[in-house]
Amino acid sequence: MGMAASQVRFLQLTGRKHDISRELQHLSMEKMDLTRDMQKVTRDYQSALSAKTIKWSSNAGVTYTDLSYNTLMKPNAANMKSPIMVSDSSGKIVLNKQYQKYAQMLDEAGGKWEGDIRNQILSELVGVPKSTLDNLDTATDAMYSAVNKYETARNDYNKWAENETKPGGAGTEYLTVDKLAKYLGSVNGVDLTKNGSYHFSSAEDLKVLAEGIKNNMSKYFVDDDKYLKTNDKTAFEAGCQAFLDYYSPLIIDTSSNADSLREASGLKGNYGNWTLDISKAFETIMGGYIIDGSYEYNDKTDEKTYPVRHTDSTAWQNWYEGLGERKTTCDTYKSEYDSSVNTANQLMTADQETMLKYYDLLFQSIADNGWTYDAQIEDSEYLSQMFQNNSYMITTIDENPCYDDSIPPSMRNYKYSYDTNIASNFDNIYMVNDTDARNEALVDYEYKKGVINAKESRIDTRMKNLETEQSAISKMLESIDQVKNDNIERTFGIWG
Repeated sequence: MGMAASQVRFLQLTGRKHDISRELQHLSMEKMDLTRDMQKVTRDYQSALSAKTIKWSSNAGVTYTDLSYNTLMKPNAANMKSPIMVSDSSGKIVLNKQYQKYAQMLDEAGGKWEGDIRNQILSELVGVPKSTLDNLDTATDAMYSAVNKYETARNDYNKWAENETKPGGAGTEYLTVDKLAKYLGSVNGVDLTKNGSYHFSSAEDLKVLAEGIKNNMSKYFVDDDKYLKTNDKTAFEAGCQAFLDYYSPLIIDTSSNADSLREASGLKGNYGNWTLDISKAFETIMGGYIIDGSYEYNDKTDEKTYPVRHTDSTAWQNWYEGLGERKTTCDTYKSEYDSSVNTANQLMTADQETMLKYYDLLFQSIADNGWTYDAQIEDSEYLSQMFQNNSYMITTIDENPCYDDSIPPSMRNYKYSYDTNIASNFDNIYMVNDTDARNEALVDYEYKKGVINAKESRIDTRMKNLETEQSAISKMLESIDQVKNDNIERTFGIWG
């Protein structure tokens, strides 16, 4: 009976030991699965650490803001001068729902960005009455018409002004000091044009000389603020006074270096009997003139030359009258232009004009390149991914005036060129680490790692308990086996 009981117990323990072995094997496989799960969680985290996103920077990458559809294709501080357009691989402009509506209106009207459909769309986008935009077009046409007339009149004025020094024109000459001296004339019976010497005895005689030169030559210089913008006559008369102010003290100078100064200035003799070199005297006069008067350089000799205007001639007077008439015409058209500009400025604020310019360029691009609609385009994360995989590109527009007088300015008298490139090549767009993705990945990693560690800890505890139980069963089986052996040995000993 004892042997039978031991055998039953032995079988029970053996069965349990096999169950424990199977359970330990199963738990070991679960641990391997957890190890693989942890490897995947780690890989996902590492991948998130290297994740990139596209950002906008207006200061060369010092700071960044999220790049959105509105940043590129709505008027704002970042792109007020011109839209930065999202385009697909074929060059079509990618539109959101709002722009799709206006693009469809444009297509239905023939696809050209001009006339009524332009003003209708701009009226809704900018928030001004269409009649105001129509009036603005009228004022713009008037402004360009006036500026064209003004430019024509100004060119005529400039060409007429150039005739002053041309042969057959006004007869004005630009002469060097030596050639200018031929107009000095005579003073006190002395012919100064021969550029010789002038004899005098006192400061009063010098004053007579200065006055004589001024009276003889002032008529060849002009003060004119209306057309010529010169004060040459005043400058010449100031030069004559400068001559007098310089030589009058020199004839009474008794200092040790007075003789050398007089000699350098063309003055010879002594008290009461002086001889003056006219060429030196005239150089002094023109030296005073150049402080405030006009002059030019001779290209060949690099000498200063001075204007001689024959104001008493019919040719000069006719030329001057014609110059005045042309100036009056210029002023008339300039006033007309200023008036039209003022009218246009009163119709729109500066901000509205900026927005008009922006939308003009945007819809001109849509008209020229075509368009496509994307319902997800305003999702910044989606837009970033489309830029990163080069499914979407950046297109910019350059506006070049096209001066065709047959086209009214309000009909958008311009030529346009386009440049399309990948987003990461655009100056204000940067590929940077995705901080949000990294932070989200860290939270996810810590959570999943905690869950795996908790499962692993429970498995380790279970395996340890099973291993302890398995060890106890092994000892119990050894004990039963020993009892069995002892009984067998004792039984065979009786029958021995």
